[in-house]
Amino acid sequence: MASFTRLPLGDIKTTPLGNYVDLANCKLGSKVVAVSDEFFAAASNMLNPKPSVREIGKFVETGAWFDGWETRRHNPDHDWAIIQLGFPGTIVGFDIDTAHFNGNHAPVASVEACFVSEEELKSGQEPNYQWEELLPQTDLNPNSKHYFLLNVPTETVYNFVRINQYPDGGIARFRVYGTIVPNFPENKEELIDLAYVGSGARVVTSSNDHFSPASNIILPTRGENMGDGWETKRSRTPGHVDYVIVKLGAPGRLDKAIFDTLHFRGNFPHQASLEACYSEQENPLNDPAVDTEAYWVTISPKQKTAADTEHEWDLTPKDKVFTHVRATIYPDGGFKRLRVYGYRA
Repeated sequence: MASFTRLPLGDIKTTPLGNYVDLANCKLGSKVVAVSDEFFAAASNMLNPKPSVREIGKFVETGAWFDGWETRRHNPDHDWAIIQLGFPGTIVGFDIDTAHFNGNHAPVASVEACFVSEEELKSGQEPNYQWEELLPQTDLNPNSKHYFLLNVPTETVYNFVRINQYPDGGIARFRVYGTIVPNFPENKEELIDLAYVGSGARVVTSSNDHFSPASNIILPTRGENMGDGWETKRSRTPGHVDYVIVKLGAPGRLDKAIFDTLHFRGNFPHQASLEACYSEQENPLNDPAVDTEAYWVTISPKQKTAADTEHEWDLTPKDKVFTHVRATIYPDGGFKRLRVYGYRA
């Protein structure tokens, strides 16, 4: 039977889950492909990366409006929703959030996962799901997050998950934390974006996420608005800078970068620079070898940026292998995406 630990509640970043990617995030392309019932509220709401909200007194045709997944009453067995992950990955844990559901929350939930081959998905037939239980039936509280850490992270790669609720009710948000397993081209001389979440890249630290998280800068597409980029608070201290460090999806030799300020028009950085390093650590700031600024190599010097612009920067040196890239903005502000193209070492 699957074994798990229920973690204390608090900021997700302070838990072991905070080091991983939410594989169920709709911004990664994850989507609900089948659901038993969503009479009161759509299951797709669970995949919204933003926190659930409540508008007391707001009613729609079916009843009170809820920002989550809510099924009708009196299911004799249970309700379920099947989610196709945007990228396949291994799984370390979950957050099942019943925010604002009080008196109508799902009292019990479980989670299963499986892998369906690309060939089967392209066949046009209903997939033959071979479900494996990762989280057994577990009690949920009303209006609360629930952090579950698998005692043994999966080695199997999954691209579908099914969340079950017993017997019915509501779940506001569902997070599936894990590591994307990229499908790299066989040819290592093919130029790829090593800072892309789909390549297995992760944001491991940032100086400030006041308005929107730095993890947005490695997402697919150029995004919808300023809210799905990274924006820090305004600084008032002379010499202040903000920074974000991205662990590349694979060590590589770097060639060029795209620094995109799309939708950032009055709050783009005055200047920006890129540096890189090689470290065996997840976060190089925790690496004893990275104890001086000299360890970081400038790959694109400090230069002015402009509003609403894709800045293309040539990177040097091109013969060194790096594992992490640090983007520094002067003195503060925000940008939309960071693409770092290179060749896997």
